[in-house]
Amino acid sequence: MRSKKANHRIKYLVHINRVVYLAILEPLVNKTKIEGYRKFLGFQYCLANTNGKIWCFWNHLDQVEVIANEEQHITIKFKDRNGANSRYVSVIYAECTDRDRRDLWDSMENISRSINDPWCVGGDFNDIMDPDEKLGGKPHRANKCFDFISTMEACGLSDLGFVGRNAMWRLQCKLKVLSKNLRPLGIFMSREDLNREHTKYVKWLGMQDALLKQKTRINWFKDGDYNSKYFHSVLRDRRKRLLIHRIKDHRENWIEGDNMIARAAIRHYKNLFNMGQPNLDSGTLDCIPKLITEEDNDMLHRAPVEDEIKNVVFSMRADRSVGPDGFNVVVRVNLVLEKNFPFTYLGCPIYIGRKKISYFDDVVTKVVKRLNGWQGKMLTYGGKMVLIKSVLQSLPIYTLSAINPPIGTIYLLKKHFDRFFWGFNENRDKHHWRSWKNLCVPKDEGGICIRNMDDISKTLAVKRWWRFRTNKSLWADFMKAKYCHRVHPSVKAWTSGNSQAWKFMVNARHVAEPNILWKINSGSCNMWWDNWCEKGPLAILYPDHVHNNNTKVMAYIDGGNWNMNKLREALPEHIVLYIANIPIGDANDNDYAVWNITQDGQYTNSSA
Repeated sequence: MRSKKANHRIKYLVHINRVVYLAILEPLVNKTKIEGYRKFLGFQYCLANTNGKIWCFWNHLDQVEVIANEEQHITIKFKDRNGANSRYVSVIYAECTDRDRRDLWDSMENISRSINDPWCVGGDFNDIMDPDEKLGGKPHRANKCFDFISTMEACGLSDLGFVGRNAMWRLQCKLKVLSKNLRPLGIFMSREDLNREHTKYVKWLGMQDALLKQKTRINWFKDGDYNSKYFHSVLRDRRKRLLIHRIKDHRENWIEGDNMIARAAIRHYKNLFNMGQPNLDSGTLDCIPKLITEEDNDMLHRAPVEDEIKNVVFSMRADRSVGPDGFNVVVRVNLVLEKNFPFTYLGCPIYIGRKKISYFDDVVTKVVKRLNGWQGKMLTYGGKMVLIKSVLQSLPIYTLSAINPPIGTIYLLKKHFDRFFWGFNENRDKHHWRSWKNLCVPKDEGGICIRNMDDISKTLAVKRWWRFRTNKSLWADFMKAKYCHRVHPSVKAWTSGNSQAWKFMVNARHVAEPNILWKINSGSCNMWWDNWCEKGPLAILYPDHVHNNNTKVMAYIDGGNWNMNKLREALPEHIVLYIANIPIGDANDNDYAVWNITQDGQYTNSSA
């Protein structure tokens, strides 16, 4: 407010928008001067908070009551002239530390318990509800937003969104320059849509120009020249020159027609590549004069200097001069994007090193955003239970199916579910009559049949191992080639340097592998490590009898029947008699796996 230009700017915006209520945060002017600014801006009433960092101005409101006037907020109650309808407005200017903001959150929760009318809360909270709202700097952990989110839920407030430039409400670290002269049209949605569509148009126009430039192979064209009559005439002439209408064979005969030209070309190159070694008279080469002198030869053998290399490289066209890797400069500059770890790819965090909770903030943020749109006070326990089962627990499923998040991430998810289910009472959470762990059990055991996030994660790991062992897919072949090239999957351990996805699967192997039963057809499964005899892997039952870990069952099958002599040489008599009763299917088909728990043999998450 110290700037005259800013004051006139505010006055202009108040006039053209017919503002009835105006709030200014941190005016940087002593609050004793608020009366002069009220007259300058044309308002009838004004109010400053206790520390002078919040100024409020309003017009034409007969009944006004100040509910709270504190250092971090002002709350005012407005009534219509007849006193029938009331509405509350709170202007916030929060402190910078979590400890100091605690007083603000408590005050807002106290006010919310006495309000039943519409309530609008706005201002600078100095906090965020989504880690994505912070750009640059150290990553913002999702648990730091917990107090702010809890207060919004306890007060029954919903985020109405924002219209305008993101930089006006998002926290940006290391922001050096902030534009001072913003035109009024710059904040309207129509202007943003126009700029967005214009950017797309320029992008596609540039791609079209680049394509046409490559086709014409003319370097001196500039912006706009691609739409000229001369340019298109050059393009048409080049297309005509590239068309082959007729060719002349070795007998000087003209050949026309696409099919005839194709046959002649094939015949010519067949004769050329099948030609024997020609007889060359080396004496004829002596007739060629020597055009390169000794000085020229020394210059050609000389190593190039830096200036020569620079001139050659800088003279290359961007879409020409393919390098040793097969790509030109355009691909390396425009198409190969560089990313820093960690980053999110297909919904999963990609990182180097140990897992951190901050890498999985997106999973928690999805749940928090969905919770912000619901009014927990208006829902019964049954309604909350349905929402948790059908909506909230389905949001992190994709990430849980690919990788196992840290324990802290699972804890945050369960904490949000728990708080949403039990709700809030006055300035704190309602009493939790049962722990969340006891709620996530079947109804006959005293729970409400909500799935535990830990169990979901383990179940999805078992499902991933089932697909790895039984499905024929590119992903399964890749994982087997990378980790199980020489070792059976049942005995391959996770070592340092292996991917977290492989560790995620190996941790579930002891649950999945005993329930995978292989049915014998051609005998393609492993003799010792696959569970095909319903008693478990033979290598575990009879470790002293294992001679070759890679032996297949087909080695003990002869003509569609069991080779009893070979079985007796490898195994004890009682297990041989048991194997003799196992049926053998079609020898033309591979062995297949069934899930031993279900009746139809198909894997289900509920059975796991």
